[in-house]
Amino acid sequence: MSQKLKFYIVVAMQISFILGMVIFHQLTIVSGQKIFLKATPVDPLDLFRGYYAHINYDISRVLISQINIDREDLRNGEYIYAILTKNPEEKFYKVSAISHKKPSLKASEVIVRGRIQYFHNKTTSKIWMQTEEGKVREREEPWKSYLRPGDEVVIFLAEDGQIRYVSRKEKNFVPPKNQKVEYGKVIRIEEKKDMELNIKYGIESYFAKETKTLEISRARREADLYAEISLSKEGRALISRIFLNGEPL
Repeated sequence: MSQKLKFYIVVAMQISFILGMVIFHQLTIVSGQKIFLKATPVDPLDLFRGYYAHINYDISRVLISQINIDREDLRNGEYIYAILTKNPEEKFYKVSAISHKKPSLKASEVIVRGRIQYFHNKTTSKIWMQTEEGKVREREEPWKSYLRPGDEVVIFLAEDGQIRYVSRKEKNFVPPKNQKVEYGKVIRIEEKKDMELNIKYGIESYFAKETKTLEISRARREADLYAEISLSKEGRALISRIFLNGEPL
């Protein structure tokens, strides 16, 4: 076999591999099972890769106390399957269990293959707040709260009325446009120790024009951000659409 022929064979194999990946991705996006994940953007600009939105999800950080795990000897860098579920009245899926082998699923479950980046001790907080109307609201935070009993707070609400986040009320506070808020006071806080897993699923980067990545970044505090994810039967995940305030980009 001549060197020239070998060269053409190698080039053809590389092109075939790339085309195969493109076709596989498109098939997954078109025919894969669709789920919605709540998202939080960070780091909108990477100077080495160009403009893109780096996105974390509710399923990116998992508290050990809130899920089932098939074994306790977790290791950084190992691949796992996250089993996701949601209640019928809810929109977004959450992690209910972690398995090191592809599990058998119930009708209401889906899996996403991911990789453990790291795990560490975590202090979580549960906060009780009384609104100006006298309603008591509860909020679980996956971190140690900076709030204290007696603090006056602003409660930022999502479209479905669920709490998005809470912040201490500052003087002359003006809520962002199109943002529903409630005002209240912290009446109680409970904190407990836990273990948190940080997991990557290969859906953390969303490439877009600079104006769109900045828009996604601002949505961290000013809008509801979530993603439609397409899943293959093997648990491979791809972003099919990003939504801001219920509207697809």
